[in-house]
Amino acid sequence: MRETKSKNDGSIHSYQDVFRNAQKLLEDIQELRIGVLPQPRLIMLHERAAELRKGLCRGAKVAFRQKKYARAKHIENLEEAAKKALSAIAGFFALLKSLSQRTAHDLLLTERELGYNQFYADLAAYKKEIRAMLSTCKEDTERARTRLAESISAVHHLKKQRDKLVLELHPKLASYDKIFDSVFHALEKHAYLAPVNTEVTIALRGVAYPIIASSYVFDREFYLGQLPDAAVAPDCIKHYLTKNTEG
Repeated sequence: MRETKSKNDGSIHSYQDVFRNAQKLLEDIQELRIGVLPQPRLIMLHERAAELRKGLCRGAKVAFRQKKYARAKHIENLEEAAKKALSAIAGFFALLKSLSQRTAHDLLLTERELGYNQFYADLAAYKKEIRAMLSTCKEDTERARTRLAESISAVHHLKKQRDKLVLELHPKLASYDKIFDSVFHALEKHAYLAPVNTEVTIALRGVAYPIIASSYVFDREFYLGQLPDAAVAPDCIKHYLTKNTEG
């Protein structure tokens, strides 16, 4: 077979080169397909902020009732603790509101730069194109070389876009994680926030219940076998999620 040099890729000369480079490109596509784009993380952070705000709303109601009771009973230290809790909750709400706005903005810009669904649709199309090209490249190696060079260029462009987004968003995502860490650290550290922390924990575990129930991962029989008295847990998932919040 006459060997020629590709104008687009000097490493592709013959049918064997086409096949070898095509296989490498398919591997690159697979790596991109199993890689993670920033959008799911941004969505998760946005939803987590909303869930945490709901939990803090429950905690605020408890703190308001505590403040009202303490004032009626003239329990100054309890009233002061409730005031501090409400002040802290207000600060948490401000942080989470800002986080929600920023993650929503980042998600919008990321989708404009590299659409999540379109990214994976393009990869699937390139994979299909390469497989079709391989089936006919023996008959028309020159055309296969051209098509492969175009696919290599397109896939590498997608990879550059993905890598650029991941690199740009990495420090932002790390800062968002720190916001959550600061809130949870404060809830666990300060005694006056203990009732609020309990409400937040219950609220977040309530979100987890349907996820666990629908995952088919939770082994009810195994869990019952670990309990000293199986009769206390008619709802195993609820028992699992609330066992450390009782009392």
